Amino acid sequence: MLALECCDPPILHRDLKPTNVFIDGSGHARIGDFGLARRLPTTDRSTLTTETGTYIYMSPEMVRHEIYDSKTDIWSWGVVLCELCTNALPYHGNFWTPIQTAMAVADGKAKPHIPKDIHPALTKLADLCFAQEPAERPTFELVVSQMTGILSVLRAEADARESGFFSRVMRRANALQRKGEPEQDE
Repeated sequence: MLALECCDPPILHRDLKPTNVFIDGSGHARIGDFGLARRLPTTDRSTLTTETGTYIYMSPEMVRHEIYDSKTDIWSWGVVLCELCTNALPYHGNFWTPIQTAMAVADGKAKPHIPKDIHPALTKLADLCFAQEPAERPTFELVVSQMTGILSVLRAEADARESGFFSRVMRRANALQRKGEPEQDE
């Protein structure tokens, strides 16, 4: 998504959702399905205002048929992030149709639920992506920078937990082994 944002003019995907994210053989995420993608118009006379994409991933401004830019993809990316963190569809606690969900998003009455057990840095980043005002949302450059830092912290925390777990297992195994050894004569 950063590569699309860095194009001149930027390219909007306009249908970012989990089924359009593919994992390659190296484990890297790749974006696919560019059927709705468009270059961001460079003049005031040609603007993007059409509603396009998948309702539950659409930004408020897209649902309202307002002028939108690359920040609409930031909203969608935030929805994908929440789905990835929760392993549940966005807005899963509501029993709305996709259109009802889109209308609630457009009215500022709904955004994906972020559980309290999600790492605080991920929660903060998702909240930035869900700013009602597109200008208040981050760029993909900032998202990539933030995610790089967050992933480093999460890896370090996981390594520390794993290291602590294996240290405890090894200490216990050594203690049990010593306990079961026959006493040596002096």
